Amino acid sequence: MDSGITNERITAKIRARIAEVGMFKKAVAEKAGIPYKDFSASLNDRRKITGSELLTLCAVLGLDFSDFKD
Repeated sequence: MDSGITNERITAKIRARIAEVGMFKKAVAEKAGIPYKDFSASLNDRRKITGSELLTLCAVLGLDFSDFKD
């Protein structure tokens, strides 16, 4: 069963939430403990976000897994 949640959808939601809360990407990466180079590559769909990174990013940005569904 395909959940329909793609890496592109995840990164789009994270980018939108970063803009919504007014944080800098570098600050989000630091709070999440993700090297900025890796975080930037993920946001530009050149690298997949790992499950543990996604959990941490959700906590930092106040997101829930249900936020990634339509």
